[in-house]
Amino acid sequence: MVDECAEMTERAIELAKRLIAMPSVSGSREQDSTFDAILERVAMIPGASVRIADNRMSAICRTGVDDGSQSVVFVGHIDTVPPMDLQSWQSPPCEPEVREGRLFGRGSSDMKSGLAAALAVFERACHESIPCVVAITKDEEIGCLGAPSAVELLDGVNIAGMVIMESTDNIIRFGHRGALWLRATSMGKAAHGSNPGLGVNAILRMARAALQFKGIPLEDDPRLGAETCNLGTIAGGEVPNIVPDRCSATLDLRIVGDHSAAIVGYLKGLDTIDEVEVELSLAPVWTDPDDSWVASLRGRRDLQPVTYFTEASIFAERLRRRVPIIICGPGDPTCVHGVNESVPVDAIAHAAELYWSYVS
Repeated sequence: MVDECAEMTERAIELAKRLIAMPSVSGSREQDSTFDAILERVAMIPGASVRIADNRMSAICRTGVDDGSQSVVFVGHIDTVPPMDLQSWQSPPCEPEVREGRLFGRGSSDMKSGLAAALAVFERACHESIPCVVAITKDEEIGCLGAPSAVELLDGVNIAGMVIMESTDNIIRFGHRGALWLRATSMGKAAHGSNPGLGVNAILRMARAALQFKGIPLEDDPRLGAETCNLGTIAGGEVPNIVPDRCSATLDLRIVGDHSAAIVGYLKGLDTIDEVEVELSLAPVWTDPDDSWVASLRGRRDLQPVTYFTEASIFAERLRRRVPIIICGPGDPTCVHGVNESVPVDAIAHAAELYWSYVS
């Protein structure tokens, strides 16, 4: 048993290195190649089966046990954000390197280490004929685009509980706020820059609206905390000598309730906003810490919600049956998306041990 556990944790670390070595930036051809390579390797495991969504945005890997038993579903996305400032990396972002007990590389924390741990557990579960499912998605970083098709693939799976393997230092977390991304647009009238009085400046109209964004109705929740609003981008104008006839701003709101219509209505009511479009709408998520499946799990717990959103929003909202969902992964949340992203090697091994205890 000790040898099997050691082999599984070593396998998880090795898989993490292999995954980091395969570039998979959201929306890229490399992501598609990485997706295919992972599934080809999983399909070679005796007792494993693989189902790929028709749109090839997700896949589920199942052990050969098909007797109706309940399965834990591990959910991991393969895409990463771009490496950004390459000159600031101490080692190439897609060349995994271990230094001082940490594995460095893009995606090491978010979230290839978690996916590697789950795949190592899955391989062992296949060998021991234990129910286990790993759902793999694409394009999580740009709006959870792969999760809806994964929901369809999971139809018919008897799910005991779901683990979203985002970065939590292997601490079990129970939810997060939802996300509402809005694009607000102010329209103007173009004119020559030398005679701006003949036009209507859309940027100035947006500037007046932006001063009123602080009045957006925001709520609080005793578990999920306070809602927030971030003015993320403003874009308008083409060249300095033309009065801009259009200006758009994107807002990132983290919400705790179902009141998106009120927020959109507030923005539409501003006299210098002409259009409001919803770019992303993800519901808040919370699982009862006293749920029987959750209570059975090993590991540290923290009732504070994670600050980011996850694919849990999609699964919680769209699965036919409500299932308990936790967020738990080996990644270090302090270095996600940053230069020199890394994860403690021991955390990958610990995640594999935790995940195995969830299925065995």
